[in-house]
Amino acid sequence: MPNVPHPLKCHGLRKRSAALDKRGTLLIHAGSEVDIPALALPAVRQTLADDHQLVRGAVVAVADLADIHADDGGCTPWSQQGCFHWELARVQRLTTPIPARGSQRLWKPTPELLREIADANPHLSGRLAAAKAA
Repeated sequence: MPNVPHPLKCHGLRKRSAALDKRGTLLIHAGSEVDIPALALPAVRQTLADDHQLVRGAVVAVADLADIHADDGGCTPWSQQGCFHWELARVQRLTTPIPARGSQRLWKPTPELLREIADANPHLSGRLAAAKAA
């Protein structure tokens, strides 16, 4: 599961500095720190509602990692030279974010965390069970 700093958690592409051969279902974790300068960027302002409340230190969504590609300099407003873009598909926001401690690297959620997420977000229980079995 990746830990994503705010406000970049809201977008279908995530900048990372390395490629990865993993594909499949991921939990999206909102980091506890907020990138304050990023909140002023035009692309962020256009994406977030004025009354958007940032959730911090919690699992906030489930998504499929569909692809990873090197930055081409212009595929999105978020492009950054030298980074890889993680293309996310089937992003589903949790109705109830679940507090959890993140990490700067991919990390595996505990069975207890997966159970908490499924209990609080029953619409995702089948998807989480399928991902756990894969």
